[in-house]
Amino acid sequence: MSNPTGVGGKPFTKDDNRASECGKKSKRKSLDARLREKIEGDGSLERIMEVLQGMAENGDIQAIKELLDRSYGKSKQNIEIGNADDDGLKINIIKKNADN
Repeated sequence: MSNPTGVGGKPFTKDDNRASECGKKSKRKSLDARLREKIEGDGSLERIMEVLQGMAENGDIQAIKELLDRSYGKSKQNIEIGNADDDGLKINIIKKNADN
């Protein structure tokens, strides 16, 4: 349970290594690295790609989308900021005088 008030708890000391251990990377292989080794090592990747290609050739839209996204990258999305009544976003900056 977190301590939202920041009062109490055990304070850090000079020889306390709790803070430095949090940022260390694990020496174990990450899950994605182990999975990648397995898939690439036993030929599963080629079989998966063949199945996905066959699905795409049979008209599976999700398979087509996945192949195109992985091969050519996902298309960029345009995001417009503003509203229907306006051409864009207006920002008014008001500087207060030191006198006020």
